[in-house]
Amino acid sequence: MKLGTQTGSLFNHIMSNNTIKEIVPGVTGATLLSWSDRHAATVIETFKKGKYDYIVVQQDIATRVDNLGMSDAQSYTYERNPEGPTYTFRITEKGFQGVYANPETGRFLKCGGGLTVGQRAEYYDFSF
Repeated sequence: MKLGTQTGSLFNHIMSNNTIKEIVPGVTGATLLSWSDRHAATVIETFKKGKYDYIVVQQDIATRVDNLGMSDAQSYTYERNPEGPTYTFRITEKGFQGVYANPETGRFLKCGGGLTVGQRAEYYDFSF
């Protein structure tokens, strides 16, 4: 993710460059990165299409467990959500590139958002 154009959060920018080598679908945690928020997810699939490798993640249920209100200090518990939305990312040398399938051609097109694999994190930025 590019700081200032794809994310407004330095923390999300740093997280977007982290990854792990061993990915176990259904077990390995992930974090969806947006402008300043983060959402917990689980890797559910990896596949190869053409010359690229892809990863599919599904958003988890994150339940806030602290009583700190509109605070930056937030604590969550996570559980798998088999009905949660799924997101596909192309694996590149620079990290993960969000993609979606063109319904007419089936080809993947780039879209926004970032991903880090290996940990789950949830964060809601109350300043927006």
